[in-house]
Amino acid sequence: MQFAFIGLQIIYQHQIGVIGSVEQFEAYNDVCRLFGFMLRIEDRFNVCGKSAMETQRRCQTLIDEFFCPGLMNASISIGYDSYTRVAINGMWHMMPFLNYESDFFFIKRYMNVPGYQCVNFQYANSHCSSCEFEKMKKATKLRIVLDILCFEYLLKFFVFRVVFTLIYGLVLLILIYVF
Repeated sequence: MQFAFIGLQIIYQHQIGVIGSVEQFEAYNDVCRLFGFMLRIEDRFNVCGKSAMETQRRCQTLIDEFFCPGLMNASISIGYDSYTRVAINGMWHMMPFLNYESDFFFIKRYMNVPGYQCVNFQYANSHCSSCEFEKMKKATKLRIVLDILCFEYLLKFFVFRVVFTLIYGLVLLILIYVF
């Protein structure tokens, strides 16, 4: 559970547009570690270590030994797809931009699952024969391309981060008011 709050942000911070100083990441690590303590998670089971570097090592170990192999064999696991789809669809009401196919492609891409590295804007002719991207619907492809452009490129600019946050906040307020 803790990995969801700190794992991707601390491991893939540059790829997903998380910008901060070393001190800010240490403070974020301390807050997440405190949440674990308040949930009565023993220190030996707490993903967050005493420093952000220790947490980064623990999260990378989780990715390498648990998540990545699990994502490679996701189709084998009984119910894996349906459980994950239900969880993401359940969160849609709080985060209307969630989409199972595009978000899962995004996660598998960062965790280096084979077949999910095809979308690359630096190399216009990059193409791999087993690319999952080519098998998707056009609307899902558009969402993936927009996610990659937004998180990998545009969120590095302060002005875009401010505008993105304001638009996202307005959409949430409208959804809260309507529902």
